[in-house]
Amino acid sequence: MPLSHPRRILVQHNLAEFLSDQFEWFSKKADLEESIQLSRKIAAATPLGDPHRALILRNLGSRLGIRYFHYYKVEDSEEAFLYLKKSLEILPDEDPEAPLCRLLVAMNLSYRHLHAGSVEDLDEAISITKSLVGIHEDKAGVLHQLGIQLGLKYASTGDLQILNEAVEAVRGSLAHTSADDQYRPQRLTHLSTQLHNRWKHQGAMGDLEESIAFTRDAFRIIRHSHSNWIQVVIGLGARLMDMYRRTRSAEDLSEAIRVTEEAIALTPGDDINQAALLSNLASCLGFEWKRMRNVKVLDRSISTLREGVKRYGDHPFAGAIHDNFALALIEKYNLEHSKEILEEGIQAAREAVASTSESHLDWARRLGILGSMLYGRSQIEGSDADLQESLRLWRSGIDHSGSPIHERVDCGRHLLSCKGICSDTDLAYYAARTTIQLIGLSAPNALEIPDKHYALSNAVGLASDAAAVALEVGQDAVCAVELLESGRNLLAGSLRGIRTDLSSLQQLHPDLAGSFVSLRDQLDQPVSHLGSGAGDPLKAGSAQVDRRRLADEKMGALLEEIRARPGFERFLLCSTEDEMRGAAADGSIVVVNVSWLRCDALIVQKNGVRALRLPKLSLKDIKERARNVQSLEVLTWLWDAIVEPIFSELELTGHPAPGEPWPRIWWVPTGPLVQFPLHVAGYHLEKGSKTTLDRAISSYSSSIRSIIHTRQQKLSLPASDHGGPQNAVLVAMQKTPGFNTLANAESEVDAVEAACKAMGMPCKRPDLQRRRQVAEALEECAMFHFAGHGSSSAQHPLKSSILLEDHQEEALTIESLLQTRLGSNAPFLAYLSACGTGEVRDDHSADESIHLTSAFQLAGFRHVVGTLWDVEDRTCVGMARLTYEYIQKHGWSDDSISGGLHHATRKLRDNWARLHGFGRDESASKRGLQGIEDLLMPEVEGPGNMSRSFRQSGTESSPRTIAPEGISGPKWVPYIHHGV
Repeated sequence: MPLSHPRRILVQHNLAEFLSDQFEWFSKKADLEESIQLSRKIAAATPLGDPHRALILRNLGSRLGIRYFHYYKVEDSEEAFLYLKKSLEILPDEDPEAPLCRLLVAMNLSYRHLHAGSVEDLDEAISITKSLVGIHEDKAGVLHQLGIQLGLKYASTGDLQILNEAVEAVRGSLAHTSADDQYRPQRLTHLSTQLHNRWKHQGAMGDLEESIAFTRDAFRIIRHSHSNWIQVVIGLGARLMDMYRRTRSAEDLSEAIRVTEEAIALTPGDDINQAALLSNLASCLGFEWKRMRNVKVLDRSISTLREGVKRYGDHPFAGAIHDNFALALIEKYNLEHSKEILEEGIQAAREAVASTSESHLDWARRLGILGSMLYGRSQIEGSDADLQESLRLWRSGIDHSGSPIHERVDCGRHLLSCKGICSDTDLAYYAARTTIQLIGLSAPNALEIPDKHYALSNAVGLASDAAAVALEVGQDAVCAVELLESGRNLLAGSLRGIRTDLSSLQQLHPDLAGSFVSLRDQLDQPVSHLGSGAGDPLKAGSAQVDRRRLADEKMGALLEEIRARPGFERFLLCSTEDEMRGAAADGSIVVVNVSWLRCDALIVQKNGVRALRLPKLSLKDIKERARNVQSLEVLTWLWDAIVEPIFSELELTGHPAPGEPWPRIWWVPTGPLVQFPLHVAGYHLEKGSKTTLDRAISSYSSSIRSIIHTRQQKLSLPASDHGGPQNAVLVAMQKTPGFNTLANAESEVDAVEAACKAMGMPCKRPDLQRRRQVAEALEECAMFHFAGHGSSSAQHPLKSSILLEDHQEEALTIESLLQTRLGSNAPFLAYLSACGTGEVRDDHSADESIHLTSAFQLAGFRHVVGTLWDVEDRTCVGMARLTYEYIQKHGWSDDSISGGLHHATRKLRDNWARLHGFGRDESASKRGLQGIEDLLMPEVEGPGNMSRSFRQSGTESSPRTIAPEGISGPKWVPYIHHGV
């Protein structure tokens, strides 16, 4: 066509449009380049007064913006913005093309923010886009761009409310997008991105599940040749990697690696998306290295990151590559201890910080990584400069309000675990207080129970370290207890809070009580996850998370309103010193705090709170002895290191005098000490009273707040006229599918039934011993006794369960118990005669006391009897019979439960000692320990002596015991009482 042909420009315009569309569909860079060249020629050939000039300049600017988005040429972004501004200047405000031009200007302002970090540009972009929501004909497109821009704003501020707005904007976009719309994959991907960001910030599993569902939808419908296909694959790999991080499913990690490798192979080397792909692949390989411990995998991760740093060091997201590179080098250094690797890692961490704006949500994370590497070097080389810099970095990280809370908590962890932190008393105490405050914010009620558990498991040990630091820098015992109460047992505390007794509030402010109940009911119920088959992901999963989030926000405002009323100023707040001392009215409460820094007993009595340092106790010793926790040697060590110094301080120096009541003591162990039997510490094969059993009646609690809460609940004694449930629910699982037969379970429950009937208490044995039937029976019971197998899981603590007939299909787990509310019926006692019902096998659950005993207490039972580890079938019968005989003799009361178990344990202990030839009197045999077996109690009858543990039929059934010097761990040791 001749250059002078009047239709030449139109033909070039159409060709440019076609080439731009072809690039979008087939990702051929040459098509985009030719489209831009044609657009430049058209613009140059169009006179200033031409009525089409605005449209031509807009198209040129739009295509330059596309090239910036895909290939990150900064000059493209700047030039695109100039052409779009010129186009907008030409167009009258009322021109129908003006809204689209303004939207393109806003998009390019957000691009400028990416490479220049201009907050003003991003704010202007958001303002323009919001103004177009109601006037632009493409509402879906406008809302989509608004969601992207709000997502960028969140990334630069860490403001969760902005992120929530981004989620809502892209949801709105999808609601206006048809199933066959060409832009549906991009919008699904961007909604997935914002949900993924919210999962990383807050930890709601529903967000992550829905994010993956949306990404899979996009992946299913987008063509491989589409220019946005790579964004979908990047998203899918990242989401699957994080799903592995949460669930440890090897299938998720394998799929993440596979799709990312495939995308790298199909993506041109000059595509800027290679940066994200290489970084994600290296992260996946890092997880694979930790899972398999194959050095070749780690080396591949490092080489992948080296390539990424070399090729994309100036990418706007280069901070992530440097960040991952530093982490990979830390792993390599821990293997080889090479100074060169450490120096390279420090340099990578510095590059990550330098590539990150101080307002970015990853700021605290990257400061924390650099600080930890510098601290490591300071310990090797003795560099005070490195130490001081690491302290400054961590202090800045913990204070960075724009970072996710868990990243700030990590900076607090670094500070509290730093040797020499206490030399700066102000910084040490600030780190202790701030870290605990942040932990309290890390698991809001908007999260479901498993999500809260996961979030809090990452903070294990920090409350103990904070309390130890506080004591070390001169704070008093009350301060240390407050730090522990505020930083431990938060999952239970949140459940107790929303299930609290509202009778006073109902009486004085019924409208506020009604609002509290309404919001509580929304927060105290599980979300239907996508993984369980919920329908349309647009209407499930994270939409339910949104409802919980809104309910939590309303609950926060309601609590402020309630606390403004006279008499309710401390409604659901932490306990005061007076309240803690009041909780010790019936006996001392002893919190045993263990930390790398120091170990202390924090003793709470009605006349005060004081700290007793325990110099013979160390965290290292506890961890070493945990391997033999069932041994006699551990019992004597517990006495020497912990109990004897505490009893001396309490002036508990021997047996109570005849006719005097037994002293009560409540133990609140922390950290790995939760596995140890403080209630039976001592020298049981010696004459005298050098044992816990012979000086006091012991109970356990997860916190002081738990004791206070339980005492505040309505006391409904069984077999009384209180009007509540009267019956006992008794379950004997003599035969459990897939497990050993327990020959004595029926005889145990028969003995319990006889004792209950003697006390005038009706008994019920469910016809079907299945989860649904037992759960229904629990709703109308005053007492529950279970004799059967127990299952405790180290990998999935919330899946620990008592095993009923249908345990393989629908187990009665900790998670299901925590979702149960029996408090209104005030059930009195749950006796769990099974293995490990009070056992914490997952170290990360120690601070939250995640075990079946605590779960039954949280479900509403005032008292729970459980076990610390495996128990034997016949021993269980003797322990239960003796306990209920004591209760029958003394009547139902708070004291009779703990007293009954204490009496039973002492009697079985005494028989055990006599049968070993070590009677607890002057006539005791002097025989040595070698070769003596741990015999069974003569009171206990019945064949067989199976362990009530999680063991399949046909496998070894003896309990997990250690037998130093010929005597195995006594079988009467692991039975414990939780209650008041």
